Amino acid sequence: MCIRDSYTKVGLSMRVVAADHEVAQSLGIRVKRVFSISWALSGAFAAMCGVLVGMVFTVTPMMGELTLGRGLPVLLLGGLTSIPGAVVGGLIIGLAEALGAHYLRDVKEIVPWIVMLLILLIRPYGLFGEKRIERI
Repeated sequence: MCIRDSYTKVGLSMRVVAADHEVAQSLGIRVKRVFSISWALSGAFAAMCGVLVGMVFTVTPMMGELTLGRGLPVLLLGGLTSIPGAVVGGLIIGLAEALGAHYLRDVKEIVPWIVMLLILLIRPYGLFGEKRIERI
């Protein structure tokens, strides 16, 4: 049995707070504590990822460009809320980079961005993103 965030008290609290702060407070959830926990976890994961990336690549002030240049099109193409979408987006962007490097040597860095823009023109929420409309 795998442990998922929907089975822990902290995970459920995070989901409720993400959906609606006021409802979470009315249910007795301490919203500030949930925010603190989520910030602490994200900081810990970012530090751990920074250490792992620093072990593989040379650490420079501009090293974020490598990750941003490849990661952001993948994230937006697959959909912000979908892990399978991120995998499919990664495969599509990887294929686009390989084909761009082979056929368009001078502009191979912008090929993933062009592919992302073309797909987002057709599907604005990404390939697997959920369409969420909120009425106010």
